[in-house]
Amino acid sequence: MKYPVLFAALLLSSLALWPAPAAAQNEDMAAMMEAWQKAGQPGTHHKHLAKIVGTWEAETKMWMDPSGEPMVTPATIEYKMIMDGRYLMEMISSEFMGQPFMGHGLYAFNNITGKVQAIWIDNTATGIYSYEGTINEAGDEIVLKGKYIDPLTKETKTGRSVMRLSADVLHVVSYETSGGEEWKMMEITGKRKS
Repeated sequence: MKYPVLFAALLLSSLALWPAPAAAQNEDMAAMMEAWQKAGQPGTHHKHLAKIVGTWEAETKMWMDPSGEPMVTPATIEYKMIMDGRYLMEMISSEFMGQPFMGHGLYAFNNITGKVQAIWIDNTATGIYSYEGTINEAGDEIVLKGKYIDPLTKETKTGRSVMRLSADVLHVVSYETSGGEEWKMMEITGKRKS
């Protein structure tokens, strides 16, 4: 044969494409399905998220300047679990600068990463804000961190939000870091609507 090395290489590469035995394929498929089922099952942390399900009457304080007085507005917040207890959906109705304000959030505990993930949209922006963080062992505090672009300066800023989960008290504090210092930009306190 004129090209034995080339023939051997072609033969080996074609054998590599040959289907694996059915038993091995079935074992791989079973392991994959088991991993996906485990990752997709709501667990303890999802029950923690469900603690605040319901409608809340809240007061929102917003600081535009760390040294200034906050704007104070009432808000109605509704939380509900969706997708068979896998995600917490948040819907806020309030006012901002004298205009109606609507915001939607979505919270998840990702079983694969062990992290809380969240996204936020509202009617004062056109982007989707995303955050990631942790939930403590007791399941009563979530700390999220994220980045966003300031529409005026086009600078990327970082934010941190601390959320208390309780059947009786709703408390969320959001911070912004600018100039290397963190300052409180928003605080929400609420009570469950009877």
